[in-house]
Amino acid sequence: MQLYLLRHAQSVNNAQWDASPGFQYRYSDIPLTDLGRQQARATAEYLAQTRPASPVNVYNTDNRKGFGFTHIYCSLMLRATETAHLIAERLDMPIYGRTDLHEWGGVYEVEPESGTRTGLPGPDAAYFAEHFPRVILPADFNPAGWWNRPHEPQTDVPARARRVLKFIRKQHLGTDDRVLIVTHGGFINLFLDTLLGVTPKRAIKNLANEQWFVTNNTALARIDMGENFTGLIYLNRTVHLSDDLLT
Repeated sequence: MQLYLLRHAQSVNNAQWDASPGFQYRYSDIPLTDLGRQQARATAEYLAQTRPASPVNVYNTDNRKGFGFTHIYCSLMLRATETAHLIAERLDMPIYGRTDLHEWGGVYEVEPESGTRTGLPGPDAAYFAEHFPRVILPADFNPAGWWNRPHEPQTDVPARARRVLKFIRKQHLGTDDRVLIVTHGGFINLFLDTLLGVTPKRAIKNLANEQWFVTNNTALARIDMGENFTGLIYLNRTVHLSDDLLT
Protein backbone atom coordinates (compact mmCIF):
# COMPACT_ATOMS: atom_id res chain seq x y z
CA MET A 1 0.00 0.00 0.00
CA GLN A 2 0.96 3.61 -0.47
CA LEU A 3 -0.02 6.14 2.20
CA TYR A 4 0.01 9.86 1.48
CA LEU A 5 -0.22 12.53 4.18
CA LEU A 6 -1.31 15.98 3.03
CA ARG A 7 -1.30 19.04 5.26
CA HIS A 8 -4.34 21.27 4.73
CA ALA A 9 -4.14 24.44 2.65
CA GLN A 10 -3.57 27.87 4.20
CA SER A 11 -6.14 28.77 6.86
CA VAL A 12 -7.02 32.14 8.32
CA ASN A 13 -4.92 31.32 11.40
CA ASN A 14 -1.95 30.37 9.20
CA ALA A 15 -2.19 33.66 7.33
CA GLN A 16 -2.30 35.67 10.55
CA TRP A 17 0.74 33.84 11.87
CA ASP A 18 2.65 34.37 8.60
CA ALA A 19 1.84 38.09 8.70
CA SER A 20 2.81 38.46 12.36
CA PRO A 21 4.91 35.59 13.80
CA GLY A 22 4.14 35.09 17.46
CA PHE A 23 0.56 36.30 17.04
CA GLN A 24 -1.33 34.57 19.82
CA TYR A 25 -5.04 34.91 18.98
CA ARG A 26 -6.51 31.95 17.10
CA TYR A 27 -9.94 31.09 15.78
CA SER A 28 -11.23 27.76 17.05
CA ASP A 29 -12.12 26.15 13.71
CA ILE A 30 -11.52 28.23 10.64
CA PRO A 31 -11.89 27.93 6.86
CA LEU A 32 -9.27 28.42 4.20
CA THR A 33 -8.14 31.77 2.87
CA ASP A 34 -8.59 32.59 -0.81
CA LEU A 35 -4.91 31.73 -1.24
CA GLY A 36 -5.53 28.44 0.53
CA ARG A 37 -8.29 27.58 -1.93
CA GLN A 38 -5.90 28.29 -4.80
CA GLN A 39 -3.38 25.96 -3.16
CA ALA A 40 -5.98 23.22 -2.79
CA ARG A 41 -7.08 23.52 -6.42
CA ALA A 42 -3.46 23.42 -7.63
CA THR A 43 -2.94 20.33 -5.48
CA ALA A 44 -6.05 18.72 -6.93
CA GLU A 45 -4.82 19.27 -10.49
CA TYR A 46 -1.44 17.75 -9.63
CA LEU A 47 -3.00 14.71 -7.97
CA ALA A 48 -5.31 14.19 -10.96
CA GLN A 49 -2.44 13.88 -13.44
CA THR A 50 -1.73 10.46 -14.87
CA ARG A 51 1.08 9.28 -17.15
CA PRO A 52 0.76 5.49 -17.28
CA ALA A 53 3.25 5.24 -20.16
CA SER A 54 6.04 6.96 -18.20
CA PRO A 55 9.17 4.75 -18.33
CA VAL A 56 9.94 5.05 -14.60
CA ASN A 57 10.30 1.84 -12.59
CA VAL A 58 7.39 -0.16 -11.25
CA TYR A 59 7.61 1.45 -7.80
CA ASN A 60 6.87 4.91 -9.25
CA THR A 61 8.64 6.49 -6.27
CA ASP A 62 8.48 9.97 -7.80
CA ASN A 63 4.82 9.54 -8.81
CA ARG A 64 5.63 10.38 -12.41
CA LYS A 65 3.00 7.86 -13.49
CA GLY A 66 0.43 9.60 -11.29
CA PHE A 67 -1.24 8.75 -7.99
CA GLY A 68 -4.37 6.69 -8.60
CA PHE A 69 -5.89 7.15 -5.15
CA THR A 70 -8.35 4.53 -3.96
CA HIS A 71 -9.35 6.16 -0.66
CA ILE A 72 -9.44 9.67 0.82
CA TYR A 73 -9.71 10.23 4.58
CA CYS A 74 -9.83 13.64 6.23
CA SER A 75 -9.91 15.46 9.53
CA LEU A 76 -13.28 17.02 10.29
CA MET A 77 -11.73 20.40 11.07
CA LEU A 78 -12.93 22.88 8.46
CA ARG A 79 -9.52 23.73 7.00
CA ALA A 80 -8.79 20.05 6.34
CA THR A 81 -12.30 19.15 5.17
CA GLU A 82 -12.42 22.06 2.73
CA THR A 83 -9.01 21.09 1.34
CA ALA A 84 -10.07 17.47 0.95
CA HIS A 85 -13.38 18.43 -0.66
CA LEU A 86 -11.73 20.55 -3.34
CA ILE A 87 -9.43 17.63 -4.14
CA ALA A 88 -12.23 15.06 -4.09
CA GLU A 89 -14.35 17.16 -6.45
CA ARG A 90 -11.52 17.13 -9.00
CA LEU A 91 -10.91 13.39 -8.56
CA ASP A 92 -14.64 12.61 -8.35
CA MET A 93 -14.21 10.58 -5.18
CA PRO A 94 -15.95 10.29 -1.79
CA ILE A 95 -14.19 11.32 1.41
CA TYR A 96 -14.25 9.32 4.62
CA GLY A 97 -14.34 11.77 7.50
CA ARG A 98 -12.71 10.64 10.74
CA THR A 99 -12.87 12.06 14.25
CA ASP A 100 -9.27 11.06 15.04
CA LEU A 101 -7.33 12.99 12.36
CA HIS A 102 -7.76 16.45 13.90
CA GLU A 103 -5.02 18.81 15.05
CA TRP A 104 -3.82 18.77 18.66
CA GLY A 105 -6.39 20.05 21.10
CA GLY A 106 -9.50 19.59 18.99
CA VAL A 107 -12.05 22.37 18.60
CA TYR A 108 -11.68 24.81 21.48
CA GLU A 109 -11.49 28.46 22.46
CA VAL A 110 -8.92 30.12 24.72
CA GLU A 111 -9.87 32.64 27.40
CA PRO A 112 -7.36 35.45 26.72
CA GLU A 113 -6.52 36.41 30.30
CA SER A 114 -6.50 33.05 32.07
CA GLY A 115 -5.44 30.91 29.11
CA THR A 116 -8.20 28.41 29.95
CA ARG A 117 -9.06 26.19 27.00
CA THR A 118 -12.69 25.19 26.62
CA GLY A 119 -13.91 22.58 24.16
CA LEU A 120 -16.59 23.56 21.63
CA PRO A 121 -19.16 21.43 19.76
CA GLY A 122 -17.76 21.77 16.25
CA PRO A 123 -19.90 21.62 13.09
CA ASP A 124 -22.94 19.33 13.15
CA ALA A 125 -24.15 16.78 10.61
CA ALA A 126 -26.39 19.29 8.82
CA TYR A 127 -23.43 21.61 8.25
CA PHE A 128 -21.37 18.87 6.62
CA ALA A 129 -24.31 17.77 4.47
CA GLU A 130 -24.80 21.31 3.19
CA HIS A 131 -21.18 22.37 2.67
CA PHE A 132 -19.28 19.12 2.12
CA PRO A 133 -21.63 16.59 0.51
CA ARG A 134 -18.80 14.25 -0.51
CA VAL A 135 -17.89 13.60 3.12
CA ILE A 136 -19.14 10.32 4.56
CA LEU A 137 -19.46 10.88 8.29
CA PRO A 138 -18.10 8.19 10.63
CA ALA A 139 -20.16 6.02 12.95
CA ASP A 140 -18.86 7.86 16.02
CA PHE A 141 -19.94 11.27 14.70
CA ASN A 142 -21.99 13.28 17.20
CA PRO A 143 -24.87 14.80 15.17
CA ALA A 144 -24.95 17.83 17.48
CA GLY A 145 -21.29 18.65 16.76
CA TRP A 146 -18.46 16.25 16.00
CA TRP A 147 -16.11 17.47 18.77
CA ASN A 148 -18.30 18.14 21.83
CA ARG A 149 -15.67 17.30 24.42
CA PRO A 150 -12.93 19.04 26.44
CA HIS A 151 -9.68 20.35 25.02
CA GLU A 152 -7.30 17.48 24.17
CA PRO A 153 -4.00 17.56 26.10
CA GLN A 154 -0.92 17.30 23.87
CA THR A 155 0.19 14.24 25.84
CA ASP A 156 -2.86 12.36 24.50
CA VAL A 157 -1.93 12.81 20.85
CA PRO A 158 0.69 10.03 20.49
CA ALA A 159 -1.88 7.40 21.53
CA ARG A 160 -4.31 8.80 18.96
CA ALA A 161 -1.63 8.64 16.29
CA ARG A 162 -1.03 4.98 17.17
CA ARG A 163 -4.74 4.25 16.80
CA VAL A 164 -4.80 5.86 13.36
CA LEU A 165 -1.74 3.89 12.25
CA LYS A 166 -3.32 0.67 13.53
CA PHE A 167 -6.52 1.43 11.60
CA ILE A 168 -4.65 2.16 8.37
CA ARG A 169 -2.64 -1.03 8.64
CA LYS A 170 -5.70 -3.12 9.43
CA GLN A 171 -7.71 -1.70 6.53
CA HIS A 172 -5.06 -1.41 3.83
CA LEU A 173 -1.85 -3.34 4.56
CA GLY A 174 -1.26 -6.13 2.07
CA THR A 175 -3.31 -4.41 -0.65
CA ASP A 176 -2.50 -2.20 -3.63
CA ASP A 177 -4.51 0.64 -2.07
CA ARG A 178 -3.30 4.20 -2.43
CA VAL A 179 -4.58 6.15 0.53
CA LEU A 180 -4.66 9.93 0.97
CA ILE A 181 -5.10 11.44 4.44
CA VAL A 182 -5.78 15.19 4.63
CA THR A 183 -4.80 16.35 8.09
CA HIS A 184 -2.62 18.82 10.03
CA GLY A 185 1.04 19.68 10.52
CA GLY A 186 1.16 18.84 14.21
CA PHE A 187 -0.62 15.53 13.77
CA ILE A 188 1.66 14.60 10.86
CA ASN A 189 4.63 15.11 13.19
CA LEU A 190 3.35 12.72 15.80
CA PHE A 191 2.10 10.22 13.23
CA LEU A 192 5.60 10.06 11.70
CA ASP A 193 7.12 9.72 15.17
CA THR A 194 4.80 6.77 15.78
CA LEU A 195 5.67 5.23 12.42
CA LEU A 196 9.40 5.53 13.19
CA GLY A 197 9.08 3.98 16.64
CA VAL A 198 9.68 7.15 18.66
CA THR A 199 8.29 6.71 22.18
CA PRO A 200 5.40 9.00 23.22
CA LYS A 201 7.58 10.62 25.90
CA ARG A 202 10.36 11.32 23.40
CA ALA A 203 7.87 12.60 20.81
CA ILE A 204 6.42 15.15 23.23
CA LYS A 205 9.91 16.17 24.30
CA ASN A 206 10.89 16.68 20.65
CA LEU A 207 8.01 19.11 20.22
CA ALA A 208 8.94 20.98 23.40
CA ASN A 209 12.47 21.31 22.00
CA GLU A 210 11.14 22.60 18.65
CA GLN A 211 12.32 19.47 16.80
CA TRP A 212 9.89 19.17 13.90
CA PHE A 213 9.12 17.53 10.61
CA VAL A 214 8.34 20.76 8.76
CA THR A 215 5.39 20.74 6.34
CA ASN A 216 4.15 23.57 4.14
CA ASN A 217 0.47 24.01 3.39
CA THR A 218 -0.67 21.23 0.98
CA ALA A 219 2.74 19.55 1.19
CA LEU A 220 2.70 15.81 0.53
CA ALA A 221 4.45 12.98 2.33
CA ARG A 222 4.49 9.43 0.96
CA ILE A 223 4.98 6.25 2.97
CA ASP A 224 5.05 2.81 1.36
CA MET A 225 4.11 -0.14 3.57
CA GLY A 226 4.36 -3.88 3.11
CA GLU A 227 4.24 -6.84 5.47
CA ASN A 228 7.99 -6.55 6.11
CA PHE A 229 8.79 -3.07 4.84
CA THR A 230 8.01 0.54 5.68
CA GLY A 231 9.65 3.33 3.70
CA LEU A 232 9.37 7.11 3.92
CA ILE A 233 9.59 7.89 0.20
CA TYR A 234 9.40 11.66 0.49
CA LEU A 235 8.33 14.44 2.85
CA ASN A 236 7.14 18.04 2.41
CA ARG A 237 6.79 17.79 -1.37
CA THR A 238 5.45 21.03 -2.86
CA VAL A 239 6.34 20.69 -6.56
CA HIS A 240 2.69 21.38 -7.42
CA LEU A 241 2.79 24.92 -5.99
CA SER A 242 4.12 27.97 -7.81
CA ASP A 243 6.29 30.35 -5.78
CA ASP A 244 3.39 32.72 -5.13
CA LEU A 245 1.31 29.88 -3.64
CA LEU A 246 3.94 28.51 -1.26
CA THR A 247 3.19 29.12 2.43
